[in-house]
Amino acid sequence: MTERVGFDFLINAKTKSKARVIGIPVKSFLEGQRYRYSFSVTNLSERTFSGGELRITVIWPTQQTNNFSFELPEILPNATFQTEERESGVMARGYGLFFARMHGIFGAEEPRLYHGSIEKPIEFKEYIPQANRGTSFHILFGRSNEEIYEFWAMVIAAISLGIIALEKIVEFMQWLLKAIP
Repeated sequence: MTERVGFDFLINAKTKSKARVIGIPVKSFLEGQRYRYSFSVTNLSERTFSGGELRITVIWPTQQTNNFSFELPEILPNATFQTEERESGVMARGYGLFFARMHGIFGAEEPRLYHGSIEKPIEFKEYIPQANRGTSFHILFGRSNEEIYEFWAMVIAAISLGIIALEKIVEFMQWLLKAIP
């Protein structure tokens, strides 16, 4: 077996919601609201990467896209580069799928990208409507404000039902104690 001469990179995403509902911060990613993101790129190769560009595309269920680009410096073997943190907006309800692509001087072989571990390769294919776009390496689930309101309404309804049930149990116990001579 011949040794691979190309580059291998491990890419991880870090995302955090900046959404607020009634002025209260929530962890959910809400449609139309902002979120923060950054990425780490680890050079798994035995050679120094001379630098290039990391391009990220987020595709939403509505076929809207967010495109991010980061300049990558020289990355030594087994070293990790952390991009700066930026902000973007949740474009639609549903899953936002993150796809990655590297650009730089790689020689004859395209770089191989992985997420989480070497066992999870990331593939990217040029965007073609209705075609397989490759393997996403990160997802966001965009929700609407109504979904958050419905969740909290259900929580309040469940607590109210529990209080009513407890009240009825107490009344029954009082009646039972009075009925026993």
